[in-house]
Amino acid sequence: MPPPVPRKALNLKQKVDIIRFKDSNGGWSIRKLADKFGIGKTQVAEVLKNKEDILRRYNENSTNEKSRRFQRNGPGELIDKIVLEWFNRVRNKNVPVSGPIIQAKALEVAREIECDDFKASNGWLESFKVRQNIVFKSICGESASTNLTIVNEWKSKISEIVTGYEPQNIFNADETGLFYRALPDKTFSYKGESCSGGKIAKERLTVLLCVSMSGEKLKPLVIGKSVKPRCFKGIDVSKLAVEWKANSKAWMTTHIMTDWLQRLDQQMKTQNRKILLFLDNATSHAHLSLDNVTLIFFPPNITSTSQPLDQGIIKNFKVFYRKFALQHIIANLEDAQNAHDLAKQIDVLKAITWVKKAWTQISSLTITNCFKKADFPSSEPPEIENEVNGNELIELMELLPLPRNDDFATIDSNLSTECSSDDIAIILDDIRTEFVESVESDDEQQAENSENSEIKTFSNYSEALEQLIRLKEFYLNKGDEKGFSYVSELIIHHELEMTKSKFKKQTSIESFFKK
Repeated sequence: MPPPVPRKALNLKQKVDIIRFKDSNGGWSIRKLADKFGIGKTQVAEVLKNKEDILRRYNENSTNEKSRRFQRNGPGELIDKIVLEWFNRVRNKNVPVSGPIIQAKALEVAREIECDDFKASNGWLESFKVRQNIVFKSICGESASTNLTIVNEWKSKISEIVTGYEPQNIFNADETGLFYRALPDKTFSYKGESCSGGKIAKERLTVLLCVSMSGEKLKPLVIGKSVKPRCFKGIDVSKLAVEWKANSKAWMTTHIMTDWLQRLDQQMKTQNRKILLFLDNATSHAHLSLDNVTLIFFPPNITSTSQPLDQGIIKNFKVFYRKFALQHIIANLEDAQNAHDLAKQIDVLKAITWVKKAWTQISSLTITNCFKKADFPSSEPPEIENEVNGNELIELMELLPLPRNDDFATIDSNLSTECSSDDIAIILDDIRTEFVESVESDDEQQAENSENSEIKTFSNYSEALEQLIRLKEFYLNKGDEKGFSYVSELIIHHELEMTKSKFKKQTSIESFFKK
């Protein structure tokens, strides 16, 4: 029997080398690793067991300070972001990516942004891999369509995955596209629209929603086209009812998602919570190693049956949003030429108010039911159907002289929320927008309200609504989030009361619409 290998002191870099070698050569046993690195099997096991903590400390170690300074300053940060975005997009297509391919792509990016002194050296590659937690491993083939066997296998694993986590610490997050100015008569032109450019792209947002199995709802993240739209003038964006991000296509990107995940991790750390977060395999969803958030990715093409948010939460959210939007249109018709002009005046600030209000309407019961419907472990079956009652939305649509369309609530259900292209020019355009405070288009400028008339007494909801809108602007300019929230609630109440009066009058409003 050979004598035991004496225990050897390993520095942080040597431990990281063992972890990287193991990740790149998944079939190696602990015994083979011990022989290769000349250490004991117990040491190897300890290193692999503490992998996440070792990588985190290595990333924070001063030996990487130089590379982190390069990332933060000058073109280095931009190169990192573009290459990471490209890497995630090709990884999502199961395209094998090696170190030399990443280096070649980094050089291409450097030429694109005219950074002539950039060298994609082996040292840069190693630092890039550490910064982004990238390891190279074999790619297994994946089915391109929903497979019942895969769905059943996944369902059989859920109980094991969530073992040790209470329902309040099991989360699901997903994006959805939102045509925030849509009217029922636009359904057929929007349905299935890829929305990569043109007029329709100006009327869309991407909304990231996140819920826990116990019914907790996190603050929505909304992505628009402009970092600082005109309707945000004088407003502290951090005081908005949602988190606001922007790029030229209103898409989710790896950079935005990574930032959101890191802030969520910090939030959970502050609350002393360890959570599971279930995500789909979207290209923009970065595979990160975090301290207090463990990411679990659904297998490809099963989210329609296995993701809680897709079991009714997102649909209910959109029903509520469109209810508030139609209430606004109908309540203000008498002061407008037609409904389409009113829809054009809906700016992203109004949309954000309705997003927040719609999100507050989603009940904890609906959320827990959707987790149960997705076969997350629960001692009880869903208590009630999680479909929201859409009668109010149908009644609102019937006030409009337009064909009734039952798809109105979900016309954007298939709207893409990210770019799948791995073209460097497209990625660069998306990321550059996140660093530029662009202003909104002419359409957004038309949406600004000109409310400079003197305050006067009023005798009906319409006149009162005008003053409430002015008061809402006052609270926004003062950064008073509570005041803004109260007045926004009052505005929605007034619009609802004005809508009710339309039902009572039963008068035709056909003259307010263009044929």
